Amino acid sequence: MRLHVVGVGGAGMSGVARLAWQAGHSVTGSDLREVEYEAIGVPKKAVKIYHGHNARNVSGAEAVVVSSSIPADNCEISEAFRLGIPVWSRLEALDRLLNEKEALVAVAGSYGKSSTAAMLSHVFYEAGFDPSVYLGAPLPNSMGNARLTEGNLAIVEACEYKDEFLHLSPTHALITNLSVNHEDFFGSGLSRIAHSFGRFVRPGGKSIKHLYYCRQDPGTIASQIGDVAGAVSYGDSEADCFAEISDVSNSGIWTYRVTLRGIRFSEIKTNWAGAHSARNIAGVVALCSDFGVSAAVLERSISSCPPLEGRFNITSWRGGYFIEDNARQPEQVAATVGAIRRWHRDARIVVALGHWGRLNRRATDQYVQALKSADIVLIAPSAPFELSCGGPEPPGSDIGFAHALRCYGIRAIVGPLSEFEPADFVMTGKELVFAVVGFQSFAPDFKVLKDKAIQNA
Repeated sequence: MRLHVVGVGGAGMSGVARLAWQAGHSVTGSDLREVEYEAIGVPKKAVKIYHGHNARNVSGAEAVVVSSSIPADNCEISEAFRLGIPVWSRLEALDRLLNEKEALVAVAGSYGKSSTAAMLSHVFYEAGFDPSVYLGAPLPNSMGNARLTEGNLAIVEACEYKDEFLHLSPTHALITNLSVNHEDFFGSGLSRIAHSFGRFVRPGGKSIKHLYYCRQDPGTIASQIGDVAGAVSYGDSEADCFAEISDVSNSGIWTYRVTLRGIRFSEIKTNWAGAHSARNIAGVVALCSDFGVSAAVLERSISSCPPLEGRFNITSWRGGYFIEDNARQPEQVAATVGAIRRWHRDARIVVALGHWGRLNRRATDQYVQALKSADIVLIAPSAPFELSCGGPEPPGSDIGFAHALRCYGIRAIVGPLSEFEPADFVMTGKELVFAVVGFQSFAPDFKVLKDKAIQNA
């Protein structure tokens, strides 16, 4: 079968192209930017990639795969419809590529999907299951973010945006949480997104046989799945599986004590940080143990699974530490700052917040509360940014946000990191923990700041 992938250069779509090629299909793709074959993970002659979108690119295709970010009036999509070529979403294509697997594990939720799916993939790989994998972020090992194997198990990160996850037919589903997200589609409240998750866990004829959900979810996903027979809960002390932080070392090794169905199951030491990681670990333990993975293998494999890029990545320097974290939602920002404070209680915490870190349609107070443990907050100026997850940033939103932080006694500064030196934030007698959160808004300037600190250490 010949598949054409629109937007093949993206992390998600390149994974679809790789899986389709590994499954023996003929694959072509197109992207507005130049795409390196190495980035897709296929030999140069294996996939034909067109630079730019053009209606003739779909000629001869038997199906066209598009991501939710591609506009409906794209010329290749329009041509596919004109020619009567089926147009599949990313997860619809994955469901077809993986439909012969005996077990398909879908990891869904407003956030924490990539981290949880990465842990699951690593554990099952170490346990000898040889899983097929599709994630939104590359694993820090040779598996990459997508691979097709002969094994009978597949793990898929299932995105809820535009109800895309409804195209999957999983046998197992793990729901990390439910939060206001993708407001351009679901709106600013929880009702529409909660309805979609309810449809996902009760998809009529495509019934999920095994369901795992987090009881600590503030978005009340539990109320959406309470009538699903046999659902396994995790997260708090009343759940089927519970992980609590028992220790954290100065070097950043976290120890989690895990209880499974009322019995002490294991103690796990890992670089995955914070209370949110404890919940993810509990979900992984609950699901993997039902597949027969032993406590010893779970301890060893979770401990050896490094955090993904942009997930509490630590760089040390003489004056303290730099942390890069992909936190965007208020709950994520609160978890990241809380983990830093738990790790170094007396440190001076400086948080650089990118424009993806504070969505314009959220209550500012949510982010203020999330940042209340920080000492200083640097805010990216909104003027250069026309779009964020919730739409255009209102003029002056950065100034208003800074004012709200100052009302809580937090020093707030609006401006690019390039204007500062590490020494600007050092306080005698205190370690400095400098964290950048958001969707890499500060990445170039942050690297310059890190390099300055390390060179002068």
